[in-house]
Amino acid sequence: MYLPDNNILISAFRADTQHHQAAKSWLEETLNGGQSIRLFPTVETGFLRIVTHPKLFSPPSSMEEAAAFLSALCDATNVDVCPWGSEDRDLWLKLCADMQLVGNDCNDAMLVALAIGRGLHLVTFDKGFSRFKGLDCLILS
Repeated sequence: MYLPDNNILISAFRADTQHHQAAKSWLEETLNGGQSIRLFPTVETGFLRIVTHPKLFSPPSSMEEAAAFLSALCDATNVDVCPWGSEDRDLWLKLCADMQLVGNDCNDAMLVALAIGRGLHLVTFDKGFSRFKGLDCLILS
């Protein structure tokens, strides 16, 4: 089961991104191959926040287009939303404390806690995830 980082969704959606083809191909092959994808709410939020931001994209995506993409993705039979529980929070806070993480690294640790705690394969373009021990991570290029 896969847990995509928001950079995967952003790149799959926006044809003007550097990794568009790699992300789109991975997403399509995974969905069409019947493999399971779990989405985390912060990934969905990050996706909407970034693709609709006028300082990041010119022109930015409309909320309607971005929401339609998320809705279509979530309507796939092999996609579901990954809930957040107290065990996830405990592992997340432990990762942050043990690795002395601050700022944006705390968001990364949240995905790592879910992936490790639930046996998910994190999918990302961010090579920085390789610093997390015990993480099963597919870094696309």
